[in-house]
Amino acid sequence: ENEKIISCAFLTIKIWSISLTSYICDYTIEKAHNKWITKVISLSLNRIGSCSVDGTIKIWDNNPPYNVKATLKCVKDSVVSILQLKKKELLISAGRKDIIQIWNMITYQNECVINGVSCFSRNSMVESDNDKVIIGGFSIVSILNTKTYRVEISIVDDRIKMIHSLIRINNRKIVCGCHGGRLCLIGENGIIEYIKDCSQSDTVYSLVNADENMFISDTRDKTIKKQK
Repeated sequence: ENEKIISCAFLTIKIWSISLTSYICDYTIEKAHNKWITKVISLSLNRIGSCSVDGTIKIWDNNPPYNVKATLKCVKDSVVSILQLKKKELLISAGRKDIIQIWNMITYQNECVINGVSCFSRNSMVESDNDKVIIGGFSIVSILNTKTYRVEISIVDDRIKMIHSLIRINNRKIVCGCHGGRLCLIGENGIIEYIKDCSQSDTVYSLVNADENMFISDTRDKTIKKQK
């Protein structure tokens, strides 16, 4: 059976069927938003979520004809990224002007607005354990408690620069992919343990876990590397 994936580019969302031998676009949602779409993700209850520079989040049916179930209007801000908590019907959205919003995915109502939390890029939020979300911004990593709606820890360091991507390794430590091809490892205590300037130039756009101790990095210079 083919696997389904979702992609976005400019104003368009595409739904694909992929197998070992083929990539087939099953459906295209034209003009899904009024401005550039920054991220699209799969949601629980057979839904799709998309966010945009137009300041909205849209929730779609994940079946043809892919109708809009709800449009969430954010607080006077373009939306950089969205993340659904795995075990909760909560959606976290990050705005360009350091605004985090938490949404109830049953009622589609806004639960909370948190100001002053920087999120730099579409891949700069990741869920941690114990109801935590890790958010990477401009030379800062914030750890948000989604029970109390408060930032528990802020790690500020000019060496981590602009954070484009985040992952967790060993279920505890955080790896940040930064502008300038820099990788930073942050320990459980919130201290930066290791910094590596990769041979890859420019920006580490995404990080993917390979196993408990290895991850794969992708940069603008069109190189993909397995890191340890």
